[in-house]
Amino acid sequence: MPATQKAVFAITLFSIFAAWCAWSTVTDWSVSLPLVIFHFALLVNTFFSIRCFSRIIPRRDWTQKAIDVILGVLYLALPLQFGQPLWYAVVLAILFTLATTKYALLFHLKEHLSLLRRKIFFDSLGSIACVLLIAAVSAGYGFVAMWAWAILFILADMYLLVIKPLYVLD
Repeated sequence: MPATQKAVFAITLFSIFAAWCAWSTVTDWSVSLPLVIFHFALLVNTFFSIRCFSRIIPRRDWTQKAIDVILGVLYLALPLQFGQPLWYAVVLAILFTLATTKYALLFHLKEHLSLLRRKIFFDSLGSIACVLLIAAVSAGYGFVAMWAWAILFILADMYLLVIKPLYVLD
């Protein structure tokens, strides 16, 4: 499947499921709204990531395919946690950590090292931010932490998609 079609398919599936979860499971929007906003910003970023990396990952790399399946399950697990900020942050931390590992395993693609290093750097920042988010939510600062996380992620998305685009092949 061509890279753009693969990205459109995945993000459409994840978006429909997330919208359904938001509509059918959210009972307290004061808790869930920053998670839902963040989640759709994450899906925008993920579209560009899938489109870019689908072009360079070898088609017969079964390790990458296995990781993609696990990441897909995590993307489906996230919206199920819209009402539980702590669990959303835990699943998200696992997702960012696995994504970091996914791209680290691609260092053999020497012609794309610069792209891979930047992707790993930003996914690692995501993992660290999730640990801080877990700590803030556990300490009782969930409302402020979730809104701060959503806003900072959207700003980071603007930087990585518009100002200094990450998803550009070398």
